Amino acid sequence: MHQFLKKVISILSCYLFLFLPIFLNADTPPTVLIVGYGFMGSNHVKNLEALQKNQLVTIAGIVDTDAKRLEGLSYPCFLDFFEAYEAVSPDIVAITANTQAHYAIIQNILAASEGKKAPALFIEKPLVETSAQAEQCLEQLQNYPAPLTCGYQFRNSPTVKSAIKFINENNLKIENIRAVWQKKRLPTRPSAGVHLDEATHPIDLILNHLLPAVGMVNEPVSLVCHSRKYDDTMIDKQQQAMLYPYQPEQLLPLAEVAFEIQTPDTDISVFSSFIRAPQVRELTLHCSSDIIMKLNFDMNQTDQISISRPPHTSFRTLSIESHQQPNKLLYEWHDFLQYYKTAAPSSTIPTLQDMVSAVQITEMLSEMPLHQPMQVLRK
Repeated sequence: MHQFLKKVISILSCYLFLFLPIFLNADTPPTVLIVGYGFMGSNHVKNLEALQKNQLVTIAGIVDTDAKRLEGLSYPCFLDFFEAYEAVSPDIVAITANTQAHYAIIQNILAASEGKKAPALFIEKPLVETSAQAEQCLEQLQNYPAPLTCGYQFRNSPTVKSAIKFINENNLKIENIRAVWQKKRLPTRPSAGVHLDEATHPIDLILNHLLPAVGMVNEPVSLVCHSRKYDDTMIDKQQQAMLYPYQPEQLLPLAEVAFEIQTPDTDISVFSSFIRAPQVRELTLHCSSDIIMKLNFDMNQTDQISISRPPHTSFRTLSIESHQQPNKLLYEWHDFLQYYKTAAPSSTIPTLQDMVSAVQITEMLSEMPLHQPMQVLRK
């Protein structure tokens, strides 16, 4: 009996030795390499530091081509992506550089990880800058072996969850939507244009998240651009010229655009501007039973939803639900880390096709003839 127990213990010890590293690794926080330490990059680092305090991630390094931005940081800092990737071997790469750099960074990641374990990708919106780049990334990444997402953080607002719940519980149909998405953009931040850097938010939120969540068909999609305005006051011209040395048209970015998105069930109108104050990020949903829902985001650091109805209906007269300082970016990281851990994406995680579609639609806004409906081909 004694010999038998010794043999059992020996076998169990062998298995424990083999599988212990796996068990330990399951509890080890994933390492994150941040690529781009500008406005959004520093915002991501701040939120990752909060997660790091709870041992949910480890910030392994920061990459930026501007050495001045990296001065004084307490993390390993690099000017070259490949050097950083080799030194850090990250579990997750966060692409938080300017939109113009996204495509090249994605190509660098694919090259650096060839033959190795691919890192998960958290890409600040939009995926890339042009539809041609988006199509290539769709082909390259459709079988990517690790989780990836784009940072469409308004999906993570508590007001959106409340709106979806209210619509589904009351069997409502959204008949039309009006979106206003405007702010005065500081010229210290370079821009790919309001269509990519701002209008992409309501497009993704409405088409790829809100309508599917309430069971509404959103295919086919037609786009009509009613007006657009170009303005160079919203950019630092010298900085912009460095980003686009061979594209003079980018020195006069699209600053304001008004357009419609037409679907079989819902008409959507969007006004988006980088040259108007105050900041407004608002969705107005006109629903069946004459229900009107207003969703406001980032108004005095508050997300808010209000629901009104005419007197003859059985719905409550008015409800206002406010969420003080909801940190949508932090919610986004929590969702992504859960996706990283379980490989099961939630409804707030955009698909690769969502990311590509948003780029295609927003790019059309700067090129299509005015007042002429064009169908958007979405695979």
